[in-house]
Amino acid sequence: MINTEKTFRIAGVGGQGIVLAGYILGRAASIFEKKYSVFTQQYGPAARGTNCYSSVIVADEPIVYPVIDHASVYVCMSDKAYTADSTCTITPETMFFADASAEQTVAGIGEKAYCVDASHEARKLGTRMVANMVMLGYVTAVSGIISKDAMIESIRTAVNTKYIDINLTAFDRGYSLHTGL
Repeated sequence: MINTEKTFRIAGVGGQGIVLAGYILGRAASIFEKKYSVFTQQYGPAARGTNCYSSVIVADEPIVYPVIDHASVYVCMSDKAYTADSTCTITPETMFFADASAEQTVAGIGEKAYCVDASHEARKLGTRMVANMVMLGYVTAVSGIISKDAMIESIRTAVNTKYIDINLTAFDRGYSLHTGL
């Protein structure tokens, strides 16, 4: 049997929307693409500034074990969180995405490493709080694991209604950074 599981790890610090990004990714896979999905989160006791991680497993078949030890896709929004992440390994096959604010991490990762200035793009939209959505847009475009339509519907249904437009705009900005559309 071919293993269809794809594993995502999103690493950052509290306040960057790391948990929300994982939640949206998991919802997109399970609700809007009808795949199996498991979402877990890990964070410190402080609301902001401590290391924070989201893990998502996406598969075509039931998921037997809900913990990941290696990532198919690793998203680094903070060097600090990546350096402290001792539970998830990077392999040569891992697609690695780093925010430009964490770009020193990209050095030596390999051919599948991408540096995205998600924080800068979010600030251009008027708020750094949507850097997570810029990154999700870029990851969606590059990885092709979850469809753009599923991600958009997940954002529409998971985000507070007064923030839907800015989050969708940020997602589209990230998506277009790769596709040019």
